Amino acid sequence: MKNSIIADLHLHSHYSDGEDSPMQLIKKCRQRELEVISLTDHDTTDGVKEMITLGKKEGIHCLSGIELSTFFGTEIHILGYNFDIDNAAFKQKLKVIKQHRVHRIKRITEKLKELGIDISEQEIYLQAGISSSVGRVHIAKVLVSKKIMPSVKDAFDKLLSVGKAAYVPSCRIETKQAIDLIKEAGGKTVLAHPFIIDIRFDKLLSLIMQLKQWGIDGIESAYYTHNNFESNFLKETAKKLDLISTCGSDYHGSIRAASTISRFELSAEDYNKLKRR
Repeated sequence: MKNSIIADLHLHSHYSDGEDSPMQLIKKCRQRELEVISLTDHDTTDGVKEMITLGKKEGIHCLSGIELSTFFGTEIHILGYNFDIDNAAFKQKLKVIKQHRVHRIKRITEKLKELGIDISEQEIYLQAGISSSVGRVHIAKVLVSKKIMPSVKDAFDKLLSVGKAAYVPSCRIETKQAIDLIKEAGGKTVLAHPFIIDIRFDKLLSLIMQLKQWGIDGIESAYYTHNNFESNFLKETAKKLDLISTCGSDYHGSIRAASTISRFELSAEDYNKLKRR
């Protein structure tokens, strides 16, 4: 048996704020000769079954996945893997989050109008297309298409990011609740990109230990912005705490050009733990 699997377990599609369809993602993953992947769209599983079906045809194992925005003193993203996407309690919570997203879009457009920027909710939803997880990136794209902002990055930097004039907080469930929901649906939970959490380095280990007490299963050790020190620190921490060590590019498409679908090495042992319900 091989000691490691070539994987990328953090991908986004047009069902949330990514640019590619599941078909396009599968083709790119096939070109990269990936063996295991996961579609981890924000707060939605709409593309998961499609991704799994297409992956089977190309000989790529696709774990069901999601990325949930949660709150525990600061914003923390929790990745869920290999869970039952038809679990009733889980689906109900996603429905509530979607309703909050609709309300957030309305509030942001109101704030933009107060700033003299007139874009409609209809324009935003047309921009979002098939996405059931409409968010700030779709607003940013409308601002760019109407030449109000030169780029998506500028839209965030000047209007939509935390502390800016048109910012409205997202619906963030409690971190422990997110962990419980995913585990009750039979899945594994992983702390996403620990080094971009708004927390001091000397507090990170305490956070991970608290999450372990709540039942988290792993840490995203290999990530596109993590340097060698950060990745090695997280891998060693996962080993000491008996947690799964995962990997992901957080690929969205050209809107996040620095991130590309990557060939990470996932240990066979950690892969088997992720697969186990």
